[in-house]
Amino acid sequence: FRLCQIVNILLTSLGGDAEIDEALFNSIYNCMLERLLDKVPAVRVQAVITLNRLQDPTDPECPVMKGYLNIMKTDGVAEVRRAAVKAIAVSTKSLLPIVERTRDTNPSVRKAAFEVLIEKISIRAMKISYRMKLLDSGLHDRMPAVKDACVSLIKKWVSYYESDIIKL
Repeated sequence: FRLCQIVNILLTSLGGDAEIDEALFNSIYNCMLERLLDKVPAVRVQAVITLNRLQDPTDPECPVMKGYLNIMKTDGVAEVRRAAVKAIAVSTKSLLPIVERTRDTNPSVRKAAFEVLIEKISIRAMKISYRMKLLDSGLHDRMPAVKDACVSLIKKWVSYYESDIIKL
């Protein structure tokens, strides 16, 4: 757990233009990929956070993206799923799984999925069927925090179209 935190802090403090030795990168990369499968949920969360900067959304075979998608779908611990939802880079491959997390069993994961959609995704990037799923699941949610997140998403969409609801 602490090792993952330390590696995350070191990678974060390097800055965006920093370079590290390829052998060191591969070692960190492989170790953190293994930690995604750790039995301790806190370690998995830290591994997700650490691997955030090492994912490549342009590569359809990116092991980090595959790991995040697997965690979002199958991990039994809500905090780990929430971390993966927040960390995954948005791409055509990850959009539908993020939308699907708005129907997660845990309200914190559902809320996180809506927050990611608000922060990272334009309405133009979503199919109409995705938008309908979001509205249906968000506005009918039992938890007020999730409903509020859905309303914030709708407000973003409306502001994108300069309050012209017909275009929406």
